[in-house]
Amino acid sequence: MCIHHSRTQEDVLRKQLDSGLALNMLIADCHCSCTGLRLMADWPVPEGLEGGTGLLRVQATWARASNSACPQYQAARARPGLWPARRAPRSQPGLTHFSLDPVMTLLDLVEHDGLTLEQALTQVRDGRTEIRPHEGLLRWGAHGAARYLSAGSAVGAGSGWAAVPVSRPWVMQVKPPDGGTIYELCAWGRRYESADGEERELRLPRVKSVKDRAVDLGEAAAAAMVLAYGAVALNQSRSGKPHNLREAQPVRSIRVVEVGCEDGSWQEMFSGSPQKARRYYDEHAKARLSAVTAGGEYRPGDDCAGCKLAGTCPALPSRPGMLGIIGTGPVRTWSSRTGGTTRHAPPRTIWSAFTSPRARARSRTVRSVAARPCMPGSQAATSAPEPRRAAPRTCRTLRTPGWPAAGRSPARRLA
Repeated sequence: MCIHHSRTQEDVLRKQLDSGLALNMLIADCHCSCTGLRLMADWPVPEGLEGGTGLLRVQATWARASNSACPQYQAARARPGLWPARRAPRSQPGLTHFSLDPVMTLLDLVEHDGLTLEQALTQVRDGRTEIRPHEGLLRWGAHGAARYLSAGSAVGAGSGWAAVPVSRPWVMQVKPPDGGTIYELCAWGRRYESADGEERELRLPRVKSVKDRAVDLGEAAAAAMVLAYGAVALNQSRSGKPHNLREAQPVRSIRVVEVGCEDGSWQEMFSGSPQKARRYYDEHAKARLSAVTAGGEYRPGDDCAGCKLAGTCPALPSRPGMLGIIGTGPVRTWSSRTGGTTRHAPPRTIWSAFTSPRARARSRTVRSVAARPCMPGSQAATSAPEPRRAAPRTCRTLRTPGWPAAGRSPARRLA
């Protein structure tokens, strides 16, 4: 919804507003008619969800061209105020198998707390942080953080100004004057700004090298929009409530960079003014994010384990006890490839869940094992000779308090 003022009112406001409020006025003008974000607020809430739909929040990564997640899963995820009426048990707090979680935690301790990387590692190992990564994942995190920091001087030289780390996220938020749906656009990554705050930079850590990685213009455009028009968040949004934001300030130039934590490679994804960021958003990200929030068909797949609609999804078949696992714990997943990996070397089951570069390379070696027919009573399962292959190398089991033993994946399995 647009706000229209008479010429006299505009003159009075122009004299009273400082640059920060003038920016807010510009944002409001940019986002008339469901805001310039063009997010779809109207979505029929499926049966089994409860809560409110007054907040619509999307992430810049959802504008990737490769985003092929279930449309209904994405629409539900974009509405943090909705939850399943029957909530599934949660896993132990702190356990993580996202490969970049320890990287981000270590970088926070280095950039914001002034620790060395060795001191940061000790603090994580001692359990003095929110996450409790597996020792193998922490080793990868130390490598990734070191490579990221090694690229810092080269990345900073390309901006032309001294980068100061920013601990609080930037969030672009639009509150309609009629009290309707609140829209938020967020961007994950490492944040930096100049001493006066007029230049902003977002560095996106990547697991693998970015030397030959094609720039995703949708993600770059959405992230640039957050840097251009976002304000500093004063709190961590919880329970589906919107962020509390500091007053917005004008930004002169923005830059989005991605850094490969495997080898310290980096490349620029976007550089320019807020006006350029808005044009990029309109061209590359607007339609994608609109589709993300609009919903559509149910498409079972990798997203099911963490989906709010898993308990009531009409396209997701239920097969309790199929794997001989009976329980009421967190929803977990299992695949034939997981079985092949476990058969080849049980400790790799845990490592494969971390999606590290080495795990991805090794997963190709067990495809033939995972792909062989394994139906009970089949000839392939009972009488086919095993192919000759070199004896598998032994893997030293890395134990971390609170983590499952070798052969039991921290990834969620079908129960």
